[in-house]
Amino acid sequence: VFLSAAMQREFETTGLCVYFLRHAESGNNQVESAGSCKSRSADPGVTDLGAQQASAAAEYFRSVAAEAPDRLKPRRLVSSGMTRALQTVKPIAAVLKEHGVSPEVQFDWHEEGGCFGGPRKERGVGYDHEHGLDRQGILQLLPDVDVTIPADWMGRDLDSAGWWAGGFEDEDAAAARALRCRDWIWEQARTRHPREGALILVMHGKFFDRFLKVLFSMPQAVDTMFLSANCGFWLMELRPLTGSQPGPGHLGVLACNEVAHVPKEIRTGHKMSSAAGAYSHCP
Repeated sequence: VFLSAAMQREFETTGLCVYFLRHAESGNNQVESAGSCKSRSADPGVTDLGAQQASAAAEYFRSVAAEAPDRLKPRRLVSSGMTRALQTVKPIAAVLKEHGVSPEVQFDWHEEGGCFGGPRKERGVGYDHEHGLDRQGILQLLPDVDVTIPADWMGRDLDSAGWWAGGFEDEDAAAARALRCRDWIWEQARTRHPREGALILVMHGKFFDRFLKVLFSMPQAVDTMFLSANCGFWLMELRPLTGSQPGPGHLGVLACNEVAHVPKEIRTGHKMSSAAGAYSHCP
C-alpha cells in the first residue's frame, strides 16, 4: 500500500500497528509435509524446529521493543488458545516481560475448523471429540508470566472444561468468526491511546487467509491464497475514521509474510507447490 506523505504522517501518530504472527511449526505442519494427514492431532504442540523458530521471533521482538520507533514497539501480546500458538508466545512473552507486556488469550483467533483429529477433508468424522485447553492447561504452558484469560468463551466455563465445544467448525461459523475478528481488530485501533505502541497477535495460517480476505473486502471464493511461513509476520497499520466518514478506516500493509528474522535453515510454512493440498487437508 502506497501512502501519501500526509497520510503517512497520520499513520505515524494515530495508527495502530499490528504484527500478525503465524505460530511456529507444529506437529501437524510436520505431518502435512510428510504427506501423512491421518496422524493429524487435534491440538498439537510445536516441533523442535518450531521451538527454534519461536526463539528467533522472540529475539526479533526483543530488538524491536528496545530500538524501534514507539509506534512499532510491542505493547500488547495476544494469542489464540491453541497449544502451538501459546508455545510460540512463551519465549516472546519472556523477552517482553521486562517491558511490562503480559500475554492475553483471545479464542476467536483459533485455526479454522477448531480442535479436530484426522485429515481436514474428513471434517473430524469418526474421530473422538477434543475440547482444547482449559484455564489450568493454558497457565501450565505459560507458567512464568501473568496471563489474561477470558472467564468463558461461547458459553464454556474454562475452569471446568476446555475452550472448544468439540467437532468441526463449519463454513458459516468460520465466516462469522472472521467478521468478528475484523471488527475486534478495528475496535482495538479505535480504543487505543496513540502512544500505546503495537500489538502482536499470534494466530493460524488457514484462518488468517480467510481473515485477510474479509479485512480486504475480498470474496472468499476468489482464486487467491495468502500464504504464511511459520513465525512469519504481516505488519499492518490501522487508522480508524472518525465522525460520519464511511467505512472503518484506512489500512496500510507495511510488511507481508516477513521471515528475515528466522534463519533460512529452519524456515518452514506454506509453499505454492503444496498450498492447495495443505489448505484442503491438514494445515
